[in-house]
Amino acid sequence: MTIAHVWYDVKQPGADVRDAAGLEALLRHYATSGEPIVLSVFRECDVEGDQIPEIEMLVGVGRDPRLALIQCGDDGGLWFTLSADTDREGEVFYDYMHNAHYYPSNAEVLLEEVLAAVHEFAVTGKRPDSVAWQAVMR
Repeated sequence: MTIAHVWYDVKQPGADVRDAAGLEALLRHYATSGEPIVLSVFRECDVEGDQIPEIEMLVGVGRDPRLALIQCGDDGGLWFTLSADTDREGEVFYDYMHNAHYYPSNAEVLLEEVLAAVHEFAVTGKRPDSVAWQAVMR
């Protein structure tokens, strides 16, 4: 059984992830790659039959092996994770499907927080409550 589909390159078919451990292993692999990339994570049940998912989760990893971020779009708007470190200023860059995406540096949180949030999303299909969010667009 597949729980999620993960895409990170328009020229690649993506990866089917069978369980939470596989999803975590995939994210940890890219977190230590040294390449700041964004991965699209969709629950398998949300993309069956070519339906449009109600929620979009993008996970940025690889810029710093200890940090990651999430961009989440749902009925409530567009959201980025929010770090407790409010002194961070500026932007960080991640590559998404060969396009530059810039995020506020305070969107980066600990990788462990992102892993827990992605697991929560895989189970609930909702924007996770386990991380703090900043609204980008409502």
